[in-house]
Parts: sequence; structure tokens; C-alpha cells
Amino acid sequence: MSIQILKGKLPAYASKLADDLNVIINPKHISLIQALGCAISAAIACKSQTVLAEVMDEASHHITEQDLNLARQSAAYMGLTNVYYSFGLLAEDKDFVKIDPQFNMKVESQSNEADAEFYQVAAAAIGQCEGCIKVHNRALLKMGFSKEHIMEAVKIAGIVNSAARILHSIGDICDEKLPKVEKTIKNSVVTENQTDG
Repeated sequence: MSIQILKGKLPAYASKLADDLNVIINPKHISLIQALGCAISAAIACKSQTVLAEVMDEASHHITEQDLNLARQSAAYMGLTNVYYSFGLLAEDKDFVKIDPQFNMKVESQSNEADAEFYQVAAAAIGQCEGCIKVHNRALLKMGFSKEHIMEAVKIAGIVNSAARILHSIGDICDEKLPKVEKTIKNSVVTENQTDG
């Protein structure tokens, strides 16, 4: 399992997305460890076991158990905070946001604070939490990272999200069956149009 296998699982209509997956293993602005961590965090946030398994297999050649756990913790923490802080913003009452949730779950990132921020940005982008995006974006900018660094993490999150959605939509249909299913769909549309006319 790897990014190459993940690419092979995508249907023909998503071949350009398969090309986009290369950024996970060939990032331009962030490190390879950060790119893989962002992909892991995003895959967890997307709830995609398929994408997560393939990315983790790729990551197993490059990252430590500590790096892996940091990406997992970041996704888990964003699962809490994305809901909690989004509620306050959506309720249009910032007093809700000021109430300390006192979560026991924390991200242990003393030695890799920047990596944790990137992983949290990726998961927050998937969760679309305005408050979380602002907090982690500001933290990375304050650490001296550029907007290009941050947007590469967000790009990875977007690519992982798209792959997860596509793979979920085709379910367990294997590559050999997909063209037959697409042909069946095309034929049923032609039949419907003929009966409508």
C-alpha cells in the first residue's frame, strides 16, 4: 500500500487528481514529514480508512512513531475543537467561544510544535472551522512560515478530501467493474431519453 496504489484505485475520470497526490511525497514548501502528517491528519478528518491506510503505508518509510502519533492527535483534537468553536461562531454569540471547554484531549507537541500546527491546519480545513483555521494559521505565520507553506498543507487536505470522496462514492467496485457500471449508467440514460421522447 502506498501513494502509488492509492493513485491506482482512483477511476479514470480522476486521473488528474492522481497526479495531484504527488504533492504528498514531493512537497515544494513544507517538509516530507509535514506533508505526510498533513495527509494522515486530513484522512482521519475525512474518515477515510482507505486513504489513511495508503498514506500511512507510504509514511512508514519516512516518519517515526512520534510523528505518526502527533498527526493522529492533531486530527483527534481538531475533531473536538472544530465542533466546539464552530458552534459558538454559528450561534453568532462569541460568549460561547469564550467558555473554556476543558477538554482532556490535548496535542503533545513540545518538540514538534510547527508540525502539530500544520497537521491541525489540515484537519481544520477539512472541518471548515473558521476559528480553528484562524488560530492555527496565525500560529504558523507567527513562527515565520509563509502563506505558501500554509496553503500547501491546505492543498494536501483538499486532495486527500477529494480522493476520499471519490473512493467512498465508488465503494468496493473494483477497477475492472467500474467501466461496465459506467456503460450501464450511460445505456440507462439513453433508454430513459428514448422513452421520454
